[in-house]
Amino acid sequence: MRKVEIVAGCCIALLAIVSVGQWYLDRQPDPSKEKPQTKTVESVQNETTAVTVDEVVETYLPSLKDGTEIGKQVALGSLLDELEGPEYGKSQLSKASASELAQAGIEIVESVSAESSAPDELKARVAGFLAARVRGPVSRDYAIKTLESGSSEERKAVLSAIAGTHTVGGAAIYAKIQEMGQQGAIEGPELPNLLWRTGGAKAVEPITALMKSTDDYKVISACVIALENIGDAAAFGPSLERLEAVGLIDKPKMMPWISAGMFGTFMQTAEGSALSRGIKLMRARPSLVKRALPAIEVALSKGDPETRRGAAEAVKKAVVGKYLDAKRGEELLAGRLTVETEPVLKAELTGGLEQVRGLIGDPKTPEVKPQ
Repeated sequence: MRKVEIVAGCCIALLAIVSVGQWYLDRQPDPSKEKPQTKTVESVQNETTAVTVDEVVETYLPSLKDGTEIGKQVALGSLLDELEGPEYGKSQLSKASASELAQAGIEIVESVSAESSAPDELKARVAGFLAARVRGPVSRDYAIKTLESGSSEERKAVLSAIAGTHTVGGAAIYAKIQEMGQQGAIEGPELPNLLWRTGGAKAVEPITALMKSTDDYKVISACVIALENIGDAAAFGPSLERLEAVGLIDKPKMMPWISAGMFGTFMQTAEGSALSRGIKLMRARPSLVKRALPAIEVALSKGDPETRRGAAEAVKKAVVGKYLDAKRGEELLAGRLTVETEPVLKAELTGGLEQVRGLIGDPKTPEVKPQ
């Protein structure tokens, strides 16, 4: 009996797929009924009526609602193949189509009967698709349910979807991500991104707390990037402090991506230890110097000897790396050299200034790199 049901279900699914193909063909014009005519660009473009993503869903809905459980599952898998394929992978579903698809898809994978239970792979696909492409209370509640009681593959699919853009979200999703993070259910660099994606500006505090609680450079880097993505320049303060504490601020190859624009905004008001850390960062990443020249000037004139030394080195590296105009670099270093009193630093400034002056007017020196 079981074999008969499986065969029957597959037949139903096959009929559904054939009907979709026939429906596509029916939408094409019949060349035998058209009069020969000279084709223009406009006529070629209008020969085929584009099939919308909503029409594809509408065509599959009868097969998702009627027939055997196995037939519904096969039809659902075929529909997901269409919607996740290259033609419709980025198409936006209407609210009506999204709602019908969500309800039908959840009913199919959640159905537990003597006939058949949906395989785990299909459950994970549905959970991930709804979280990624269908926004609304139905998808939100199903995503939360999956995160609470789904298999590891289902939870992984939902978390992967939420980590993207334009996905299911809201306060309830953000609260669930926070809870899972506190329980250790989400670990590593994945958590900061999920907190930012679901919580926005509200996630600054938990991301900062996470960054301060670990020495894992991958997690710290993910936290720094997440804070930058939130867009609050003030968050650079604790970020630079943590990068310095774990020794990353002097390791350009291990440092995370730094937003030059936000860094420049932060450095406009940086002073004391914050200014010193910013100079250390620019010394390691001279490409940031041009965006923070006022801070460089402050560091050269008012900073302690170590900060002045770092600022001078950052300027020299920026000129050598073609991130700063050589003449501007000369002005900065020469201005400091005229008033510097510390012998060692004065000698370093002299050497750096000579190197920078050697690049002025050098025909082999390329133009300054754009920021």
